[in-house]
Amino acid sequence: MPTTWTRARATVLVVTGMALLLAGVVAGSAVGTLIDPEPDTTPLDLGEANNARGRPTRLTADNDGTAFLVRQRGTGETIRADGINGDGVVAISHSPDGSAMEASQRGASGNGAAIAADGGRNIGVNASSSRSVAVVATSPEVAIYASGQTVVEGDLYVGGTCTGCATAALAVNASDAALLQGQAVTVTGTTLGDTGTLMLLVAPALPGDFIVGIVDTAVAQRTQRVTSDTTVTLYVPSSQTITPDSTLRIVTGGIVQSVRVDPAAVGVAPGDSLVAAAMPGTLVPATADSAPGTSIGFALGPVAGGSVPLFISPH
Repeated sequence: MPTTWTRARATVLVVTGMALLLAGVVAGSAVGTLIDPEPDTTPLDLGEANNARGRPTRLTADNDGTAFLVRQRGTGETIRADGINGDGVVAISHSPDGSAMEASQRGASGNGAAIAADGGRNIGVNASSSRSVAVVATSPEVAIYASGQTVVEGDLYVGGTCTGCATAALAVNASDAALLQGQAVTVTGTTLGDTGTLMLLVAPALPGDFIVGIVDTAVAQRTQRVTSDTTVTLYVPSSQTITPDSTLRIVTGGIVQSVRVDPAAVGVAPGDSLVAAAMPGTLVPATADSAPGTSIGFALGPVAGGSVPLFISPH
């Protein structure tokens, strides 16, 4: 018995426990193109195959036709697909020039997202392309917003400026004491992590030392699955104390908000070149006797609470 859906029910299409095949999916169905029902009372007969307990509906379009089209003019979801254990939405395009899925939020005053995917412990959106661009995002405001760590496997090209960026490196505490955030460190060697990642061996900087960076935070290693056959190793910030032999992140370029200075240092002013002090890991203004290449950078303000903001620029 066919199931008749009114516009109110058909506009928000909920598919639970099935794969919704969009944009030129597997051929062999006679369903054809679905269009927006204009009057509110126009029935849309999707058939029993669209029932949550039924088999997935397969939509197909020949040539340049649209396989599936749903339009939402209200505040609900255009398409909502919940795959409890399986895939929520699977989009396949057999055309070399066609899009697997195209979604846009056109409301000038709307705050909705074109695609919002919550993968829970799994992947929210998985996009791949053999030769072209996997994901294209365009917006006059925020095109892509990522909350959490972002992993780039390959070169990163930025056509504009990078605001708030700081260059960092992974390191291992090679000293016999705990390191503190904001300390200046020198490099004593290198080592390879579990995955072959090059890590610096660091210790608190002393007078005359080359300063490689500023201690940021302890990090913990974590393996994350990104596709069914691909995993990446992440180093996520940790609140743990940076004890000897533990892994940490140091800032090697950019602006650091708080860098420790020697309590005996007085009169630090913006623009002062800073070098390692007698107290391990702290800084003082450079003097005429300071060796070239031992300054980590320039103070950006006066001392406050035993620290200063710093622009890292080794010289």
